[in-house]
Amino acid sequence: MSSQRQIDIAQRIAKIRQPAGEDEPDRILSGWAKTHPLFRKLMDGAPQGIEEKVNYLILNSHNEDDWTATCRSAEALFIKTRSAKIAETALAAAEQEKDADSLANIFYLIKKIVTISWGSADISSRISNHNFVGEKEQYLAVSISEALKASQTLSPWVCSLLEASSQEFRVCFLANLLLDRNRNLYFDIERYTSLYKLGEQDVQLLLEKIKERADPSVMQKIVLYLLPLVTMVGSLWSQLGIDDLVARVNEFPVEIIIKIASHYQFQENSINRIVEALSPKNILEMAVVYINKEYKMASEERILQSVLARIEEDPDSMYRADSHTGLLVLMSMGPEALEKVSFEKSIEETVALFLSQLLDSYSEMDKNYVAENQSSILLKYAQKYRTKSMPSSRVINQAICNGICIVNEVYPDHVLTEILDTVHGREIVGLALLLLRKQTDSPVLMRCWEHAVLRSASVNAKEHAIQIERIIDTDGNDRDRVIRSKYLCNILSTLPLSLQRRIITDRRVTKEVWKTIMGAYRTYEACVLAGLTNSTTMWQGISCSNSEYLQQDISVVEGEATIFLALHILNTNYPLHYVQIVDKMKLLCNAPVADTTTKWMYSQSSKSFVYEGTSAEVKYDLTKEMEMLLSKENGFIRSSTIYMIIQEHMYTLLRREAFRDYVVHALLGVFIDLNENLVAQLEKIETDPRNIEMIIKHCTKQTVVIPIKSVTQKRPASDVPSRKERKTIVTLTPEQEEASKKEDIRRTGILAAQLSVSKSANVHSINENEDDNLEDTSALPTQNALQIKVMAALKKYTPQEVNAAAEFFCKELERYWRKEREKISSHFDAVVKIIKLFTGAPCIERLAPILSGYLDSTYIVDPDALSILKEIVLLVMKKYSGKKAFSILNGSFKDKKIIKVYIDALKDSPSDLIQEVFAHEKPGSWLHQAAIQAITSRRSEPAYEIAVNQALSQVSSRNDDVLFGCMQLLKEEYMHSPHLDSSIVIVQHAVDLLKIRTKIDAVGMVALEILKYALFTANYVLDHNSKEDIISSIKYDIYHYKDILVFFLSDVPITEFLEIIGNVNSPTGKSVRSTIRTILAEYVPEENNGPTVFTTLLAQVKEGTVSDKLFIINLLRDVFERYAEGAWITLFLKTAEIIANEEKEEVLQGLLQLLKDIVEKSQLRKKMKSICKEWSANPKLQKLVKKISSALK
Repeated sequence: MSSQRQIDIAQRIAKIRQPAGEDEPDRILSGWAKTHPLFRKLMDGAPQGIEEKVNYLILNSHNEDDWTATCRSAEALFIKTRSAKIAETALAAAEQEKDADSLANIFYLIKKIVTISWGSADISSRISNHNFVGEKEQYLAVSISEALKASQTLSPWVCSLLEASSQEFRVCFLANLLLDRNRNLYFDIERYTSLYKLGEQDVQLLLEKIKERADPSVMQKIVLYLLPLVTMVGSLWSQLGIDDLVARVNEFPVEIIIKIASHYQFQENSINRIVEALSPKNILEMAVVYINKEYKMASEERILQSVLARIEEDPDSMYRADSHTGLLVLMSMGPEALEKVSFEKSIEETVALFLSQLLDSYSEMDKNYVAENQSSILLKYAQKYRTKSMPSSRVINQAICNGICIVNEVYPDHVLTEILDTVHGREIVGLALLLLRKQTDSPVLMRCWEHAVLRSASVNAKEHAIQIERIIDTDGNDRDRVIRSKYLCNILSTLPLSLQRRIITDRRVTKEVWKTIMGAYRTYEACVLAGLTNSTTMWQGISCSNSEYLQQDISVVEGEATIFLALHILNTNYPLHYVQIVDKMKLLCNAPVADTTTKWMYSQSSKSFVYEGTSAEVKYDLTKEMEMLLSKENGFIRSSTIYMIIQEHMYTLLRREAFRDYVVHALLGVFIDLNENLVAQLEKIETDPRNIEMIIKHCTKQTVVIPIKSVTQKRPASDVPSRKERKTIVTLTPEQEEASKKEDIRRTGILAAQLSVSKSANVHSINENEDDNLEDTSALPTQNALQIKVMAALKKYTPQEVNAAAEFFCKELERYWRKEREKISSHFDAVVKIIKLFTGAPCIERLAPILSGYLDSTYIVDPDALSILKEIVLLVMKKYSGKKAFSILNGSFKDKKIIKVYIDALKDSPSDLIQEVFAHEKPGSWLHQAAIQAITSRRSEPAYEIAVNQALSQVSSRNDDVLFGCMQLLKEEYMHSPHLDSSIVIVQHAVDLLKIRTKIDAVGMVALEILKYALFTANYVLDHNSKEDIISSIKYDIYHYKDILVFFLSDVPITEFLEIIGNVNSPTGKSVRSTIRTILAEYVPEENNGPTVFTTLLAQVKEGTVSDKLFIINLLRDVFERYAEGAWITLFLKTAEIIANEEKEEVLQGLLQLLKDIVEKSQLRKKMKSICKEWSANPKLQKLVKKISSALK
């Protein structure tokens, strides 16, 4: 029950009151009336008959005293007469009543009536079938439930009632039946076990009902009672304590056991108890689930290790419990786990038989292939993997791969390299590399295998980059290079763009890599194009200016790959990417290089270009021009002809307006304005005449013929009106006045648009000769004069008339935007100021393209423009349905500065609209980013949880704007609720983002704030790997990591520590000198590493300003004892060496003071003096001895 009122009423219904006994109803009423004056007054208006009187009282009683007498008399009368009229009156009173006291008494009376008539199906069914709604339905359920407790007999009509009733009634009935009046478990509940065969949803609602009334200890008793009864037990575990869970954990399905383990994942003792209590079958199923998870948090990894440790304790019993799953899990763990199992046959025979049966159990594969390779388990597995006829399960793949190693079959190199060439999967590729290494190992193969066993590139990008560089950098023989190229191509699609580019352009591997790529180019096409163009999407459109296009980071290929790659532009789904590459390589606009014969030839039968030695085929229907070009070729086509064919195809791409400008740039080498003076511009460019012809053909717009009105004949002089006639006042009809008003409005709107783009639009002055319709406003000098002028003209209009003027204003601006766009673009600020005056008009949304152009052209957006854009966005969202509105906005605005507007518009929008954004917009789109940022402060709304899930799904994005918005939301979520299950994921993502950044940017700052809050406020404990990643990142940005550095100081390895303190005089080092002082005072170096710290700092005295040197010297004087570790002579010698080369007196004095401190604290003063004595005998060192003599006294 959802409120305290409902709980109170239910308790009063269940309360025991004084029974009516043998008393007569008349006697009860008259006796009560004598002692209660208000009741006596109520009785005065009652009818004479006893039944009529009782019914009257049921309908008219209000206070507690009235109801006491009414209920007792009604009970007594019903015992005597069994009249259905009393029940009907009580039901009618319940329908009308709203007061809590009265409702409690009416349903108490109903309870008594049902109890008394329990054996009478007529009256009981009449009451139970009454259609109450809302809270009254719950009170009826409580009444009948209490009646069942009193009667202690489960009548058939009760079972029928529960089957036919609503879920709310059923749950309330059963919840009340479980509890007695003292909110304890009902002592006789065992009578009614048959009623609790409930489904998952009913159990969940039942527990929620009980939780409102029962203590936790009672809840546990109820859950233990329900556990063997309900059909779905998933909802019950959360109510049990750890002891009860451990005792009954095997009663839950594995899905629930995993939820339980996740709930206790940070309590190692509890996890160990749960795992220890699990049956072998459940242990195996849990192992399968956790092994199949590719990405596990540290806490999940601990659970898996606990499960695997349990399996390793007694693998034989695991195998006996379930031979199939047991063997699968044991094989996935490795051969050591199988050695403790007692098999009927040898391990090799058992594994070989199991693998054959396992592979045969999957879908049928190609008959010819099976017949040819019946004995090879690896080839069967590879074929299954290649055709995807086996489940994509990590535990199965690990088991098969480990099993193949155990069986120890021998495979030739060409079989294993074919697997690398055609099968893509982490486990099988790692297996192929391992088998290749077994035959002939080499540094190249070792590097490839080390990379193959790493986690996915999206999880640990930095480590993958290092490993790929090692693979490329390691040299080997021909076999190694072939295997390396096939492996790199195999993993190409899984790598980040930077690594894809490295692999396909690095001269150390390109020869072999491109040979592999050419063999199956269409497989690698998207990866090759994405890597070369640095594209995160294969969308065929570019939303950038010409200057930005020229600055894009496009890579090129060399040698044979050039001619191979370029011709694929003829038939591809990604023409824009090829245009970018062809443009970057200047294949068409530069003077042709030496003509060579290529491996391309044209097949007339298949109508396609084919490349010798590969399966590459480019289907293309030749144009007449291409046929003429190929008619001069015999067999293999020359490179010059290939380029001319590509050039002819580029002409067809000129028809696509989306990237016409870029095709023209690829053909000519320069951008030109396709809108005006096209022929004149082309005449100035030295290029192939065919280029000029085709560009003019495809890019020239058809001339629009505007009809010109004939000139009106001048009026003769004799018809000119006289002065008197001119002064005559002309009276207009209402229709004429309305027409004149409309014309005035039209002229005002058009003139406002024309003024906004006039030459003087950006000058804050007023031309006194402007149209009379715009008043003189020189008296208002504080505002933009043009804006004031238009405001004055609009002042005389009503809001409706201003909206009408806005229509003409918008039409005129649209005309300028279509035909004379430069007029608007050169006066954007003035145009925005005038548009601002019309923002209340509905037609303002039509100006979205103009405002989009303004966003594209400006760096600092005017606040007025932001206000207008917000108005446009809100109008579009209001006018159109969600999906259509989003499509319109996406089509209108192409600059990311619009995100700020979207955020502002969505901040106050309904939660439903934000949910629609998440439902229809692609993650990462500007609307999607804005929705995530707009919902940040609205935690209570349904869209907030969706936003958090969306943000979690996007934290692997490469777009920093997307990441920033997502991390901002996740930061708020984490700081508000640092102990939810999702908080672990948030912190892990923050760590992942930090470890791939060498400098803290905006995204890194947010991630760092999350990490700091987790460590310093929420007491979060990082796992070992995450801690190492964070520590290794500190040296790149000590300033931002300084608090983390102090926190993890005891875990910092000496190598990292030396890098951190190795640049004290750098700008970054100067900003964190206080931190460096702190860590040097607290750091505890490993054995024999103290002198290294001292010498690292001392070496920096050689460079820098005097103040820099003195800082380091004073720092060393404070901490040198901590890092001496008995190596006093080393400290003495290193300091003396610096003194010998120092010339500046201030620094020299500081160094001598440091040397003096070392001598004083050392127990080896005599030895130091003897060293000086030896130096004094050397003429070259006498100057040094003289310098340091004062320090030795």
